Amino acid sequence: MPDTLAALVRERADRQGDELAYSFLVDGERERLDLTYGQLADRAGAVAAHLARRVAQGGRVVLVFEPGPDFLVAFFACQLAAVAAVPVYPPSPAKPLAGLTNLDRVVADCRAELVLTSAACAGFAAAADGFAGLVRTPWVSMPDAEAAGRNAPAPTVRVTPDALALLQYTSGSTGAPKGVMLRQEHLLANLDSMHWFVGRPATGTVVSWLPMYHDMGLIGTALYPVYRGIPGHLMSPLHFLHRPMRWLRLITRVGATISGGPSFAYQLCARRVAADDLAELDLGSWEVAFNGAEPVNAEVLTAFEKTFAPAGLRPGTVVGCYGMAEAALLITGARRGDEPRILRVREDELQAGKAVGCADDEPGRNLVSSGRLPPGHDVRIVDRDGGRELPDGQVGEIWFAGPSLSHGYWRKPTQTAAAFDARLDGTPAGGFLRTGGFLRTGDLGFLRDGQLFVTGRVKDLLVIRGRNVYPQDVEETAQNVDPRLRRGAGVAVTRPGRLGDGITLVQEVSTRDPEHLRRLAGAIRGAVLTEHQVPIDEIYLVVPRSVGKTSSGKLRRAATAAAVRAGEVAVLHHDVQPEAHDVHPEQEETE
Repeated sequence: MPDTLAALVRERADRQGDELAYSFLVDGERERLDLTYGQLADRAGAVAAHLARRVAQGGRVVLVFEPGPDFLVAFFACQLAAVAAVPVYPPSPAKPLAGLTNLDRVVADCRAELVLTSAACAGFAAAADGFAGLVRTPWVSMPDAEAAGRNAPAPTVRVTPDALALLQYTSGSTGAPKGVMLRQEHLLANLDSMHWFVGRPATGTVVSWLPMYHDMGLIGTALYPVYRGIPGHLMSPLHFLHRPMRWLRLITRVGATISGGPSFAYQLCARRVAADDLAELDLGSWEVAFNGAEPVNAEVLTAFEKTFAPAGLRPGTVVGCYGMAEAALLITGARRGDEPRILRVREDELQAGKAVGCADDEPGRNLVSSGRLPPGHDVRIVDRDGGRELPDGQVGEIWFAGPSLSHGYWRKPTQTAAAFDARLDGTPAGGFLRTGGFLRTGDLGFLRDGQLFVTGRVKDLLVIRGRNVYPQDVEETAQNVDPRLRRGAGVAVTRPGRLGDGITLVQEVSTRDPEHLRRLAGAIRGAVLTEHQVPIDEIYLVVPRSVGKTSSGKLRRAATAAAVRAGEVAVLHHDVQPEAHDVHPEQEETE
């Protein structure tokens, strides 16, 4: 197997030049743009020739593209030119200010030498007058770069495994951007782990609607087909969100074997499917439906498989996985047949930091396995207050080390040392990694018989009256009260006070009737108190599309609560318990 992405795309062109690399649904339905491996290498080579004349080896090129094959050509052009690709979400034409602000921050932070953009996004350069970094940095459109490169000599640079291939800016940050440095060797090592996770021979088809600017969409569903030499059928995330059945229709049409996304995608499909849709679907080819990027919801998993069983979806197809950009994506993955896929544990023991199994008719919480470790990966569960490794069944922070682990954040040595240089008690300096330690993921979980179960985020954990309460449990209980409380559209956060911490819930709702809103708030309080034995101090019922999410679908809890308190969200009903503690919003942690 080639040891760089540049060598990989050349090899695919040599061996499979006429075979389909990518097919992109332009309209989300039938209109498509196809790209063979030969065309991919040819076009990327032309753009790379132009980049090599403009950017020194090891330089950074920011990619601003709408979803489509041109983005993939640009990404591989960066690999062939030995420059680092820096993907960024394109600004929204309707509201460009926020997107341009983020783009300006990334360009400044990575010290970009060039912004490479599609013809459609090139117009944003003219709108960037107020952003000094965007004005100073040259912009080049893809058609111009490709045309110029046709008349230029091929790049003569040698791409090495330790060359920086990708700067992946984390999607959850509301402050200074943080770029994860991923080398060629990191990406290839993780693609090899994904091959273990999928566990299939060198045949198959990938389908994806995931954003290609984010690690799950880029590495997991755009780079993986090239790694395996199989076709990838892609569509815009907006086309999926508008009509979720487009995803499953595309799987049916091409006989896809590999596809997936966060829990909310499976939930959307199960909620919106009609009888006519089921009659048109054939999901029998689907072998691996990966579920990641946010806590895997057991009820959503089982509801999806039950709903689409008449369409040929087999039991056990939907499997949990766990990863992050710092690990070049995959850390653990469940495979069909791994048991238990769903583990029911006592909630009172989980709040005390222990995973104790219980029967289905006992009070408890269903947890979905995130699977086992690929070869070469190392995960430890560690006491949050120090470096003490915990035994099976005890909840602690998840630490990771392995060949795909990044060496840190771009130009952020302090944050790199804090996150990437964790050491277990008794471990000498110069441990598993060249950085000397493990990655502190910031996630909570436990190991059981070699399987990882993720329980939440360290910073999101609610500590109420000495008890650990997981926000997703409170959110799910609230949303189960009434269908007018939108699923996956609520956040529970800590409400700091002089006498102790309480809980604030922000929840989207589909009614505006004042009396209905009042009753819903009361019902939420009763349900959470009954289910979790903790009160909710404050409830905001807000209009749809108010709760923030990252590009991978993760809830932005602290940022949403801050926006509500700053008056940036339309609040339909605000309910505060008389005995609730004083709030100090400045104590809220930003994401």
